Amino acid sequence: MPSNISEEAGRATDAQIRYFLEVAMGSCNKIQTQLELATRFGFKKKEKADKIGDETFQLYKMILSFYNTLHK
Repeated sequence: MPSNISEEAGRATDAQIRYFLEVAMGSCNKIQTQLELATRFGFKKKEKADKIGDETFQLYKMILSFYNTLHK
């Protein structure tokens, strides 16, 4: 997720930046899925996974807010 955002920082157009932010938001969704699987298979305690999931969701919302400021 952070790598996608840092990669977009050097891009010239809003469209390019939006693309990498979309990839970063997709990574947030992927993390949520991996946390769910880790909990179901007993690799991570639910409380810890929920905390990480909440933080990931907050990051997603921040990325989305920035994404929405860019022109289409």
